[in-house]
Amino acid sequence: MKRTSELLKNILFGFLIVVLLLSTLLMISQKKGLFGFSSYTVLSGSMNPAFNTGDIVVVGKMGLISPIIGDIISFYNPGNSGKIITHRVAKVIDQKGQKFFETKGDANKDIDKWTIPEHVILGKVFFSIPKLGYLISSTKTLPGFLLFIILPGIAIIISEILSLSKYITSLEKKAEHVEIKS
Repeated sequence: MKRTSELLKNILFGFLIVVLLLSTLLMISQKKGLFGFSSYTVLSGSMNPAFNTGDIVVVGKMGLISPIIGDIISFYNPGNSGKIITHRVAKVIDQKGQKFFETKGDANKDIDKWTIPEHVILGKVFFSIPKLGYLISSTKTLPGFLLFIILPGIAIIISEILSLSKYITSLEKKAEHVEIKS
């Protein structure tokens, strides 16, 4: 029984650590990028069924490689430079050595009304994490921050303090039985 409760405690502790680390990494990567990767929360259904609203897409810089037809890329919206869009490359246009891209959301009937110059592309989508965007978005509110960041952090700290206290107590009990000879 004691072994089972210890195992459950360790599993919960590991889960809290993973949630904290993943949340922190994704929040950092949404702001600044991390190791050449950034993450963005999908805000619309334009890429259904590839991505759903609330999914996180992890985007990597492409370096010297240009996107090809079928790649899913994230880029700044030409009409609203602060907004980021993630759509599929529908056509590649080469004009005097410069590449431009026509894009389309999988769920949209028509190709997007703009042509994307290569320099506004943030990168290619490498993978997505379903529904995690809802969790990340909720951590930006006070109740979500308390529930998903502060409380797990406090639980980990308390758990470590209790473990350390038990360890110190066991050392003290062992020390009581040690006889010092001079």
